[in-house]
Amino acid sequence: MAVLLLSIAHFVIDDEELARIMASLRAAVRPGGYIVMSHAFAGERTGDDTVEAVQEVYAKSAPGGLTPRTRAQISALFEGMELQEPHLVPVNAWRTDQRPDFSKPSTIGVVAKAV
Repeated sequence: MAVLLLSIAHFVIDDEELARIMASLRAAVRPGGYIVMSHAFAGERTGDDTVEAVQEVYAKSAPGGLTPRTRAQISALFEGMELQEPHLVPVNAWRTDQRPDFSKPSTIGVVAKAV
């Protein structure tokens, strides 16, 4: 079994609500099953107006807007699961020889296995 949350979770604005949703999904996935996620990532560089500009666009076009999260916040959603290689990386660096650039806003991808 696999649960695919591709470009969905960042539309859940409230961090506690997303944590509850993810806890329910983790509980439902049997050992050997997976949760796959792509999620908006704010980047680790400071002073970049890109994230705010994107949030403004989504606030006008999507109910509630968009909430980019940090690597730590996204990783915490998979508590008790095994992150699969290459772990938590920008999707454009997934399975490439390219070194992940966490400084820029992007979309983070992760595959986690229930144990």
